[in-house]
Amino acid sequence: MIHTIVFEGVDRCGKTTMMLEFNKKTNYKYICYDRGLISYLAYAKIHERNNFMPIKAFLPSLRHTLFVFIDVRQQTITDRVILTGHIRFDVSEHVQIFRRISEVLKLYSQQMIVVQNENIDDRAESIKKIRSYLKSHKYEDWIKRR
Repeated sequence: MIHTIVFEGVDRCGKTTMMLEFNKKTNYKYICYDRGLISYLAYAKIHERNNFMPIKAFLPSLRHTLFVFIDVRQQTITDRVILTGHIRFDVSEHVQIFRRISEVLKLYSQQMIVVQNENIDDRAESIKKIRSYLKSHKYEDWIKRR
């Protein structure tokens, strides 16, 4: 059984916003994170840290995790960085690294879905997609009925 949902993606993609909205709409009863393994590996690569562990080291814990990868257009990220006054970064490089790592992780964990978060309509559709995934994989008990 899955105990954790991890919302992943580059800075300013809307991880925290989507996680909070998912919790609000579903009353999710287990753990949700807005950054996890993909972020850990991506930022180790981006900041040239050689002290990170390979994905295989995390395999035992992956079977209990659903990864929700939030894939957003580079221009949307750039606009959000400017709007929020976030520290500027090479959006193109970050997006490519995150996408590459998420593709590798898919090889090890079949429990990953990719969603969009360009606007509020995308966010609503993404939450429906997550709920549909949970329902189709017999995880209805994850979500408390209101």
